[in-house]
Amino acid sequence: MINIKNITDFTGRHSLAGAPEGADSLALAELARAWAGRDVLYVARDDARMARMAEMLAFFAPEIEVVDVPAWDCVPYDRVSPHVDVVARRIDSLCRLAHGPAQGPRVVLTSVAALVQRVPPRQVLAKSSFAARVGGRLDVDHVIGFLNRNGYGRTDTVMEPGEYAVRGGILDLFPPGTPEPVRLDFFGDELESIRSFDPMSQRTTGQLQSFALAPVSEVILDDESIARFRSGYRELFGVVSSADPLYESVSQGIKFTGMEHWLPLFHDGMDTLFAYVPDALAVLDHQVDEARDARHALILEYYEARRTITGAGLAESGMVYHPLPPNRLYLETDEWNRLLAVRPCLALSPFASSDEKGGDAGGRMGRDFADIRARPDGNVYEALRDYVNSESRRVVLAAWSAGSRDRLSHVLADHGMKPVQVEILAHGGAGPGPRFRHPGFLHRHRTGSAGRPTGAAGQEKAQGRPVHRRGLGPV
Repeated sequence: MINIKNITDFTGRHSLAGAPEGADSLALAELARAWAGRDVLYVARDDARMARMAEMLAFFAPEIEVVDVPAWDCVPYDRVSPHVDVVARRIDSLCRLAHGPAQGPRVVLTSVAALVQRVPPRQVLAKSSFAARVGGRLDVDHVIGFLNRNGYGRTDTVMEPGEYAVRGGILDLFPPGTPEPVRLDFFGDELESIRSFDPMSQRTTGQLQSFALAPVSEVILDDESIARFRSGYRELFGVVSSADPLYESVSQGIKFTGMEHWLPLFHDGMDTLFAYVPDALAVLDHQVDEARDARHALILEYYEARRTITGAGLAESGMVYHPLPPNRLYLETDEWNRLLAVRPCLALSPFASSDEKGGDAGGRMGRDFADIRARPDGNVYEALRDYVNSESRRVVLAAWSAGSRDRLSHVLADHGMKPVQVEILAHGGAGPGPRFRHPGFLHRHRTGSAGRPTGAAGQEKAQGRPVHRRGLGPV
């Protein structure tokens, strides 16, 4: 079992063994419950792993609050901005973290790419938000000024996050982190009503009593940040020519595509995600170090490509691109290690070995029958039957769909097994369970309804192809 007491007694990095994919979500939930009132920061090696962990936590531990901080969906030193939906998720999550610690168990999910990247100062996002209620006094011009300064774009019809529209005494806007846009109806300076609406049909879907606004961009275009950008840009890159559209656009207070890649020039210093969760327990995904090194290599590759473009910064298109030094926007390896060294940090390992501090989460990698499948005369179903009969624990197989579950059930019955079909639903019974995209795991510390340890078998084979586990319709 995980030694929770030991975890509170040390700083620095230690290994938590027995946490293969799938079982790691159980370990993370256990840590979050024991760490209630303080955050657990889980660092996935990539966005796909982060999404799978969110899905598994929602299934195994629905009572735990999950906050996800994704990375930008563009390459380093790109000419395009990150997608508005990604930025909206980042801003919404950072604002939630900026307003204080968790009241109960909370897991903050992020990826290596997101953690390596610096973020706006915590106090900036904490101050760059406000809320209003029906019946309250609210100056429409003040709201519009806030929207313009914080990255919202004015349109005729609100369709996507980060947009707003004004029609007389009605203000439509789509704040980040909300499922639908809202329509504010004013009578003078009084907020008469707040309604959510469908962005496609523009028809009202519900009534609200309050709403909250947060920035829609990590770049805040006010007079102070524009002056700071201009000064920092000239200090780094010298005399600015008229062929530099970034400098010209920002100087006029106009959003420029890709300006986020000069984010540090808009703020008086930058923070890391650790500043938003100062007391967090850091939990590192397996192979995080390799993912971090690959990310750093990619950053340096793109930086050198931009820096060495011929013509003193002139790209093939004729547009100037002056890249920021990597350490201005990204954490270097030494800083990464230093920030992890001052807090409790557990590095997950799917293997059995561990150190005394971290302990063992109790999971083991599932049986994948690769050796049987590699033999010309191998019969994976007979091997599965023998495996199940030799186990003292329950074995759960997960199929892609109800149909594949039924087919697999018949095949198993033909080989002398008597599977019991069950339907795993999401918490609350609202729909299908998660997609188990891992090869399975064993867990010696979990007990099933019959009082025996519960396990999960690995990949099986049906009709000549592997069937990966999925929560809908396990056999």
